[in-house]
Amino acid sequence: INSNKFPLATTNTDLLFTDEHIFSLSIYFTSSIGYIKSGLNTDPALGFTVVNQTKLFITGSGSSTDWRKNFVSPVTGNFAFGNIVVSPKKLYGLAPIVNAIPMIRLSEMYYIAAECEAASNTIAATTLLNAVRTHRNLSAYTVPALSSDSLGVEISKEYQKEFMGEGQ
Repeated sequence: INSNKFPLATTNTDLLFTDEHIFSLSIYFTSSIGYIKSGLNTDPALGFTVVNQTKLFITGSGSSTDWRKNFVSPVTGNFAFGNIVVSPKKLYGLAPIVNAIPMIRLSEMYYIAAECEAASNTIAATTLLNAVRTHRNLSAYTVPALSSDSLGVEISKEYQKEFMGEGQ
């Protein structure tokens, strides 16, 4: 986590946060999103009502400024492909990888570490959670405001927001 080889995002110009991919698969057909949209004839339905969007992204410790909220159409509740901008990433001097499917991301490492710390060290767990939250345009939790039980709920919500549509 602290190696700085994979820094957390500081802007929302790449909503897949490709610089945070520790391991990803590159798909070679460049119109994969077009295939998905043409097969379904629309953006994939997540069944994410406005009420559920508000519950996940805004209620409690959330905010409408959360960059990840851009994955969901506020009107239809569908996965909003049009909002996703991928920044081409060069690996080892090779050609840019545009169609990367994340397998392991840095944010996932932070969440796993926070889960491990939650039972015994709520301050460390909250600090790990805050590292990702502040890089998603959210305010940090007040330390040591979160109990072990609250941390479990908040980590679960962060997982849901971070890996939406990825099958994680």
